[in-house]
Amino acid sequence: MRRNQTDLVFTDRFDELAAVAHRVAFRIIGDRHVAEDIAQEALARAYSHWPKVSGYANAWVARVAGNLAVDLVRRKKLPAPTEQTSHPPDTTVILRMEL
Repeated sequence: MRRNQTDLVFTDRFDELAAVAHRVAFRIIGDRHVAEDIAQEALARAYSHWPKVSGYANAWVARVAGNLAVDLVRRKKLPAPTEQTSHPPDTTVILRMEL
């Protein structure tokens, strides 16, 4: 099956965009698994809008991931944390969630 030019450009940038989306979501949420879900959703949306957003994809994906994460915080629909760490939580994440 032959892929079109839009697919090639998106797939070339996928890893970079996934890292951006995950980093933004994790800084807001503080949970790696939820951040992965948010990153996947942000990338799916980026793919569906790719012809319009390809010129500023990093910023667009960061904004979408941030909006999705903030929506979860606002609705307080965060799942229980799935990983336990022995080190104290990042105070920056706690302060952002309190804001």
